[in-house]
Amino acid sequence: MKIISVINYKGGVGKSTLVSNLGALLSEKYNKNVLLVDLDPQASLTFLLMSVDDWRKYYKNERTIRTWFNNSINSKKECDINEFITYDLKVNRILEERGKGSIALIPSHTDLYSIQIDLARNITGNKPRNTARSFMKCISKLNNGFKGIKDNKFDYILLDCQPSFDIITQSAVYSSDAFIIPTKLDYLSTIGVPTLQEHVNTLFNKIEYCIQEYEFKSYKTGRAKLLGVVGTMVKFRRNREVILNRQYRDQLQKQGIRVLNNSIKVCEREIDNDIQIPYVMKSGNLKNDELYKEFEGVLEEILYEL
Repeated sequence: MKIISVINYKGGVGKSTLVSNLGALLSEKYNKNVLLVDLDPQASLTFLLMSVDDWRKYYKNERTIRTWFNNSINSKKECDINEFITYDLKVNRILEERGKGSIALIPSHTDLYSIQIDLARNITGNKPRNTARSFMKCISKLNNGFKGIKDNKFDYILLDCQPSFDIITQSAVYSSDAFIIPTKLDYLSTIGVPTLQEHVNTLFNKIEYCIQEYEFKSYKTGRAKLLGVVGTMVKFRRNREVILNRQYRDQLQKQGIRVLNNSIKVCEREIDNDIQIPYVMKSGNLKNDELYKEFEGVLEEILYEL
């Protein structure tokens, strides 16, 4: 079971659309069982896969990642994350008909921000050791939750993180084997990528220090690997990436940051019209579809780097 976080600092880059389509490709093309976890209070991934009415009626009050975090904070024992996983998605009925893998979801909640505040408040201590212990306990919540999932239940877990590096995103990255950074190839979007990479490195430096200095041997070691930056909403002219996009791509690469060769060059509004069904699973001759090939190419690079 491989866990991949999808993170960035700037919203509106097609992050949730990327996650839903990568998950769908893994399930349909590679026949894999995939769990998608929505850690963004905007809940875009959740509403790409289920209706707002269904979310309000069946999930909002008791079956979201917010409730799991609340239960985990309030209880001394780790709460069973399996209880918050749902397969009741339109996309699964199509996958079942086609004899493919499956997609499961842990929905988000629009008030997930409050959990971040509660978690941050729990990082306290009157001595450095106590502060380090409370930090590690907080940062490892998702990792401990995923330990309760049997290895053969899912082949991949994709974590859709909110556009910030708060404690929930840090917990997601810590639990992951790898992460990717979707971004527009423009000035404002790309200047945050090196900073985000630096913050990830700082996080793992802090974790390694806590584990080594205070001999916290029960905690997970090892760093999540950056698989690459995924260019989204990339502009092309005559089948060639425009010069400005290429310049920002080159700037990132000169800083030692891998940018995937494949990119997604369309806006979300062009691919999210069919609600609850990822674009790559729409009927038709998709294998010859340009957008399908873009998602397919991105996924192939991710799997190769993983």
